[in-house]
Amino acid sequence: MDVILAIAPVFGVMVLGHILFRLGLPGDSFWVQADRLVYWVLIPALLFHMNSTAEFGGERIRSFAIVLISAFFLVAALAFVTCRILRIGPDETSSVLQGSVRHNAFIALALCESLYGKTGLETATLATAILALVTNVSIVPMMIGLLPKPEGMSIGARVLKDTVRNPVVLAICLGLLTNLVTDARIPFVHSMTALLGNAALPLMLLCVGASVSFNGARGKTVPLVLSMVGKFAVFPLLVLGLAMWADLSKADIIILVIFGSISTASSALTLARQLGGDAPLMSTIIAVHTIFAFVSLPVTLILTGTVLG
Repeated sequence: MDVILAIAPVFGVMVLGHILFRLGLPGDSFWVQADRLVYWVLIPALLFHMNSTAEFGGERIRSFAIVLISAFFLVAALAFVTCRILRIGPDETSSVLQGSVRHNAFIALALCESLYGKTGLETATLATAILALVTNVSIVPMMIGLLPKPEGMSIGARVLKDTVRNPVVLAICLGLLTNLVTDARIPFVHSMTALLGNAALPLMLLCVGASVSFNGARGKTVPLVLSMVGKFAVFPLLVLGLAMWADLSKADIIILVIFGSISTASSALTLARQLGGDAPLMSTIIAVHTIFAFVSLPVTLILTGTVLG
């Protein structure tokens, strides 16, 4: 019951965002600009602040990296092989791949803060840093390998271009670098990023709710189901098993399981459009994942707590 009470407000804010969008409040242009503000300013400010001030510890970083990166590539490989066996086309395979391995870190951050407060948010920030970096440098090459290659740009150039202009990745790297260089807080910078970060999660949840949309993927039930199995069953099971093997604390394991079982990232739709993937299928995967996570996450966390005793 405690898990449900902690998760419910997070999804309640998302539902409110969807209702406001449907009612036309505050207006269509607001949601477009709010989404840009969250992506380019508020979330980067939050991630910089948390990464630059948190005390992670080398052993903890290593354990988190082993668990998350291993699970990420195992799920990706399984999704790819399954699609090949079932003779699913490359454009649909790219959407299954994104749906299976990508994660909505923003929702995960809000959930971890709701469950464990500031400590949970700091731990979730470390998980976000690891997954954001591995996703950015791997998912684009995977998709370019599947889809027709864009003219005039190599895979390496495309990865570099997406990395250097990704505000989330830049904020994480800058925050980690600051953390390594100094233990002291930088006057004005940390105060400002703390204020901006406080506004990030609620506005982000409203924007996620407003963006939920079913744009149609008729006749593509199998790819949709495969993405759900990968995201809500295989990924969290692998994370749980690997985290228990790594002998992490119960709270750390639960937070990693949240990242393993959270819905896929809404930015996956943008990448599908840019690289020539199946955008309608990707849009439906994102919408279904977001709604299904409201039911699956409490069940997953309760079962995880039972396994961990």
